[in-house]
Amino acid sequence: MKDLYYLDCENWDNSTCLIEIGKTLQFPNYYGRNLDAFNDCLSDIVPDNEGVVLVFKNFDKFNVKCEDMAYHLLDIIQRNSWRLLVDNQKKLMAFLHSNDPQLHIQSVGAYLYFGIMSNGLIRAEDFNESAILFRGGGGNSELI
Repeated sequence: MKDLYYLDCENWDNSTCLIEIGKTLQFPNYYGRNLDAFNDCLSDIVPDNEGVVLVFKNFDKFNVKCEDMAYHLLDIIQRNSWRLLVDNQKKLMAFLHSNDPQLHIQSVGAYLYFGIMSNGLIRAEDFNESAILFRGGGGNSELI
């Protein structure tokens, strides 16, 4: 798998975006060209090097035509970015090119990774060299 992928979104619609992404990322033949299939195939990616960069050119034009689809694509990329970082210490990054300085995109992400530690605490890493610790159970959790 190479590290850098360019995708031109200028003429994308709800279906062509998934087709073009599948071709560009060389998804397998069973790729279903829907959001669930996009998530499944993206989650199978484990880069050989440090990570993968997706560059979306003219994203503003796609976002105007298909705002909901644009949001879901970015949200799936964001969730897989966290998964890849946590599970493999690899990076998945997306850069959006826009000709519109007023481009508005809904917030994406909000994916926390929880793991039970030996001392009974649950740790949610925020990947900025700090952590949030919770203790509790049965609905009585407290922030430590």
